[in-house]
Amino acid sequence: MNPKIKIMVYSGGELIGDALYKLNFFSYLRYCFPKASITFISGQGKSEYFYSLKSISNKLFDEMIDNLNIGNKKNFLKDILSKPQIKNEYDVVIDTQSDYRCSLILKKIKTKVFISYSLKWFLSDLRPKIRIIESLNDRLIKMVELYK
Repeated sequence: MNPKIKIMVYSGGELIGDALYKLNFFSYLRYCFPKASITFISGQGKSEYFYSLKSISNKLFDEMIDNLNIGNKKNFLKDILSKPQIKNEYDVVIDTQSDYRCSLILKKIKTKVFISYSLKWFLSDLRPKIRIIESLNDRLIKMVELYK
């Protein structure tokens, strides 16, 4: 029996426009990994996935953590020098942001695979052949395809 894959997806925060834009990515992730345990973490601020889009997000995520305060530029030095706030271990951590500071903090989470576009995939364990992907939607879909 295969253990359930544990996927964590980090986003800085999801105001309504960003949240609607990323629905395609999250739907594709759930489609590709229907039995996975998917945790969504909003690192800065409140996410619309907890409010106006809650009925949709309940179908996409098994767990949601709101406003974890990861990646705050004021706290970067403290965050990078301290133990990670997230204690769970994941099979894959997907960082949807492109801020390298946040990615460095997220890389401290126990995971088998870390995927991030930061610094044109430099911090990512898996990288596409073509490193520059202009469209955010294409980048997000590529993150899922790299892990499939």
